[in-house]
Amino acid sequence: MKTRDWARVALAMFAVGWGANQFAPMLQVYRRLDGLSQQTVTAMFGVYVAGLVPALLLAGWWSRHVGKRPFVRLALVAAVVASALLALGALGEGWLYAGRLVAGLAAGAVMGPGTAWVTELSDTPGRGARRATIALSGGFGLGPLVFRLHFAKPIYLGVPYPNGDGSWVTNFSLGWLYF
Repeated sequence: MKTRDWARVALAMFAVGWGANQFAPMLQVYRRLDGLSQQTVTAMFGVYVAGLVPALLLAGWWSRHVGKRPFVRLALVAAVVASALLALGALGEGWLYAGRLVAGLAAGAVMGPGTAWVTELSDTPGRGARRATIALSGGFGLGPLVFRLHFAKPIYLGVPYPNGDGSWVTNFSLGWLYF
C-alpha cells in the first residue's frame, strides 16, 4: 500500500465522527420547534450510547478476525443511513431514536478498526494512533460546530426547509451538499 493510504481511512473516520455528532445541535432545534421534553432529548443521547458501546466492544474484536476494511465501510454506510433516518425526524420521534441508534453503531464500528487500520498503514511508529485520534476527534468536534454555526446564521442551501422559514435544514440535506 502507498504511504498516504492511511489518509483515506482517516478521512472515513472523520466523516463518521462528523455524522455521529452533527445531530447534537438539532436536538435543541427539535426541542424548540416540536416541543420535545428534556427527558426525550436526554433519552436520545442515551440511545446513541446504547448503539455505541456494543459496537465498540464487538467491532474491535471481530475486525481482527475478518479484517478492518469491512467495518470501516459498514460504518460509512451506517452513517449515511443514520443521517437519512434523522432527516425523517420531522415526521416523528421514532425516526430520531432510530437515527441516533444507528449513528452510535456507526461511530462504535469505526473507532477500533479504523484506529488499528490507520496505525497499520502509517509509515512512522507512533503516528498512526495520533492520526486516527485527530481524524475522529476532528469529525466529532467540527460536525456540531459547523452545524451550530449554521443555526446561528442560516445559509441558504437551495434545499426545502421543513418549517418553511429557512431557520434549519436536516442532517441529510446539509451532508449531501458538502460531501
